[in-house]
Amino acid sequence: MKRSKATSTTAAPDWKVTRVALYVDHDVLYANEHQQVRVRAYIEAENNGDPVPLTPAERASVSLIDYNAPRNAIPFSTQARATAWKGWSAQRVYNEYAYHPAAARDGHSPSTPGAGGDYVELYLSADAEALAGPLMLGFTITGDNGWRYRTDGYVFEPGSDKGAFNTLYDTGPDKAVRAEPPIVYANSEFVLDRQAGYRYGDTPAATIFDDIVTVSIVNGGRVVALRSMQCKRAGMIHWINELPDTHNPCYTGYAEPGGTAITWDDDVPVGSLPRPTLSVAIPGKGTIMLCGRNDIPRAGHEGAPQEPVKVTLRDTYGSEQHCHIGFVAGERDTLKVS
Repeated sequence: MKRSKATSTTAAPDWKVTRVALYVDHDVLYANEHQQVRVRAYIEAENNGDPVPLTPAERASVSLIDYNAPRNAIPFSTQARATAWKGWSAQRVYNEYAYHPAAARDGHSPSTPGAGGDYVELYLSADAEALAGPLMLGFTITGDNGWRYRTDGYVFEPGSDKGAFNTLYDTGPDKAVRAEPPIVYANSEFVLDRQAGYRYGDTPAATIFDDIVTVSIVNGGRVVALRSMQCKRAGMIHWINELPDTHNPCYTGYAEPGGTAITWDDDVPVGSLPRPTLSVAIPGKGTIMLCGRNDIPRAGHEGAPQEPVKVTLRDTYGSEQHCHIGFVAGERDTLKVS
């Protein structure tokens, strides 16, 4: 249906919003710039008395506001740090980090919305500034005819900043979201689980092998899935002692959760055998590829990286975690978290 354009700022619009509602589906999140809460704006509109759906431009005009400071829209940004209002940023797309485990509501749109009604899903993320206090939410929508509706109850004619109050459009000050500090896991909650792979030789001190060591977080008996993992440096090598003719070291590389591409450090010597590949992705866990060799003498490789690697992980909730993974001194092939 063709929309009528406003011909006068004093004329009643042919197109108008007749009902609004705001649903906060998840009311708490970690202030880590990645986790989101989902918010749904519900709008019913009519043109000349007939219910009509929102146009793409009208849907795109919907934005969240601070109910207590309604002239301030929550800026759209892919991440909270880039631009924010009191630490809060809005997004139109769900980035698939898990919602906060204590989020109060499931939040599913009714299967049969009201006649002519539209739901517009929006998301919020937060940085540390948002820890100062909860945010009371509202939203605005602008029609193609220029009329603007703000859910603190004010309606604005095209081009005007002076609105008229109407309780029909007031969603109330109780639509709140709050931020919590991200969880930081202790070293004891990082778990290394070794899985034997290719092996050649029966003497432990000289066995050639390519084993997988998974990296996970276990908190209160529950495995917390990982979204990403990077090691800096990418790998390391370890001889059981500092004798120059010791030639049975182990070296490492790593793969991201859900990936099969192994990242190696080119400064780590590998001997005569090729580096192994990873044929199966391991979702939710990082992978350390642990390789044992018996043809890499320590002499001549003293400058190879031997220090523990710094590991940066992002958990399923979007929170960044840190630890170090290195070899146990005096043992050939045992890794530890520190």
